Amino acid sequence: MLWVKGIFGIIFIAVALWFLKPLLQGKILYIAILALLPIILMIFRKQWVNGKTGIAFLALFFAAFIVGVQFQKSVIPNYGNQISHSLATANESNQLVILDFYADWCAACKELDEYTWSNEKVQKALKNTATMVKLDFTLTSKAGTELQQKYGVRGLPTVIITDKTGKELKRFSGFLKPVPFLILFNEAKKDAGIN
Repeated sequence: MLWVKGIFGIIFIAVALWFLKPLLQGKILYIAILALLPIILMIFRKQWVNGKTGIAFLALFFAAFIVGVQFQKSVIPNYGNQISHSLATANESNQLVILDFYADWCAACKELDEYTWSNEKVQKALKNTATMVKLDFTLTSKAGTELQQKYGVRGLPTVIITDKTGKELKRFSGFLKPVPFLILFNEAKKDAGIN
């Protein structure tokens, strides 16, 4: 009976990690370590998880979690550099700038990538007329919150089209199909005086 409890314990942990997967996207090693901890404990202890090994597992889990949080803090992008670099590029070549605020856990963001940004007509329209900046807000930070407030971003995805100086021309939130996006983009080009 004890082995049944152990198997269900591992299943519960695996299900919990499955639900955390969108938040830990791209961190498969981190997920694998957390999923393998109870199995490693059982191998070393040569018995199923009990009170003592359960406490040891929790201690290892929290240690791995703290290490993961510290790692995530170190990978938060420098939004200011991304935007200023794209504005400089746009200014040199008289292009628009598209700021795409997204997150890995955002379903509408994934739809935008899959259906709109990958569309051949959209790619052709953007070529040599716009610089795309994808701003990743999967992880929260003070700099990210300040940037969202600066641009008035209330939800993800939010896409802002600016001229080469950074002046906002058009914006939309949520998923937008390729044809409506192209209409909006052409209006922004017209407003900026780009043919």
